[in-house]
Amino acid sequence: MKMATSDYSPLIILILFLQLLSESLWAASCDRSQGATAIPSCRQVLQNKPQDVGTLVQYANILLDLGRASEAVELLEASHGKSPTNSTIRLKLSDAREAAQKPAKDSGPSSRTMQKLSVLRCKTRTGQSALEVCNIALKNQPQDVSLLLAKGDAFMSLNRATEAAQTYRLALAQDKANSEIQGKLKLAVAKIPEKRAPLVIAAAVEIEQIVKFSNASIDGQVSY
Repeated sequence: MKMATSDYSPLIILILFLQLLSESLWAASCDRSQGATAIPSCRQVLQNKPQDVGTLVQYANILLDLGRASEAVELLEASHGKSPTNSTIRLKLSDAREAAQKPAKDSGPSSRTMQKLSVLRCKTRTGQSALEVCNIALKNQPQDVSLLLAKGDAFMSLNRATEAAQTYRLALAQDKANSEIQGKLKLAVAKIPEKRAPLVIAAAVEIEQIVKFSNASIDGQVSY
């Protein structure tokens, strides 16, 4: 038994309607204001309508906004080759080529700003968060006493006395007369587990020698 062609008409109409609805939704989602999240929608539209000028322009603008000018040029050149007389594509291609030739702009904070931010966070945060930013800050200022001191404090807040003591010792090596560091180092050493007694004794001896040397230096009694 054969079905008449007219029996398929409602189904065909429904399929066409859904297809048009889907394309409309993809096109609406290809919006420059949505940034990178709109890229999949733009690509979907162009897959079905590769020469859709409105979508091409939106996609190119998104790429340019993201600093991906070379990709925008590649996209527009392909379309321009198929529609060389289209003034909209030609003008947008010219803009993209110009953008591609300019030096890339640093859209984020400068390295100096980031370093200042890391230093500030290192000195004001606690625990693991402080430890992470202190490590970042110390990469550029490895001998900075205040950063080493803050890192030692971060270790102490995490109950990692051994690492805190090691960090305080590094700080004290830079500023042997610093009584604050001496006090923090003594406190850290006192909290090191007993199973590490040799380390505790060695550190205690070192602290005592440093303190004596510092006091002698201040009093002008160091002999050479």
